[in-house]
Amino acid sequence: MKKWIKYPLISIAAVPVLLVLGLIGLLLFTSAGRQLLVEELGLHSEPAPAPLPEGTAKHWHTMGNQLYKKGDYEGAAEKFSISIQKDPNLADAHYDYARARALSLQQDAGWDGCYEDLTDMFKHLRRAISLVPRYGEKVKTDPAFLNLRRYFFYHQLTGFDPTDRAQVEHIVTTVNWGADDQGAIGSGYGLQFSAGGKLTFRFLNWYLDPDTEELKHVTVNGAYSFTSDGIALRLDKPAFGSQEGIAILGEKGLTLNSGSLKELVFTDSISRCDP
Repeated sequence: MKKWIKYPLISIAAVPVLLVLGLIGLLLFTSAGRQLLVEELGLHSEPAPAPLPEGTAKHWHTMGNQLYKKGDYEGAAEKFSISIQKDPNLADAHYDYARARALSLQQDAGWDGCYEDLTDMFKHLRRAISLVPRYGEKVKTDPAFLNLRRYFFYHQLTGFDPTDRAQVEHIVTTVNWGADDQGAIGSGYGLQFSAGGKLTFRFLNWYLDPDTEELKHVTVNGAYSFTSDGIALRLDKPAFGSQEGIAILGEKGLTLNSGSLKELVFTDSISRCDP
């Protein structure tokens, strides 16, 4: 008896489709073919991330240290960054990256503190301290971070006692305070505590200037004094429905209650970095 071999039936109409799919599959095997598909079909793919250079995390950390000792802080920061990418848990690389960035920015005469730079440095300092707690003490005496001590970011990082009158006075009079109840970077409100109990309060006038069509800050002077309840503020003229207020320093910042301003938290008055 003859045995019949059964073949699956393929519709004649399906043959062109199969040929096209076969051609696409063939094209995908070559780089030229893949490029042709991208151009002809309008496909776009994200470029693959550049591969990290060879070498261990410690190797790149050593290279960074060599440049650091020569005063090439920007170059050192680049090497430390590679070291971190190789090993995110290498505390020394995080700490030294922050040091190199701090000193590199100090060499820039036009730099006066901006959001992205500061958050970048403090992010790596926090990571270093979380991995090796002794860095929390080292940062307090490291001259590389001398210029950062005027930011509340720094005091949040190193810790402070809000019940210690001397610490509170030092922080309050050192930091340039800013807040924005709209959540934007670039403060709508500002507080400056100067020597001799002098206070400067500024805020945005939310009405456009008819001449420049820009929002402008309004400045009101006043005085402040430290009390058992916090920092008592008195303005020379009313603002937001009051001439008096109280500010309290805590872990999140300086919280102001005055008139219609309730629980307004001030931290560092900093702007975005220039592109």
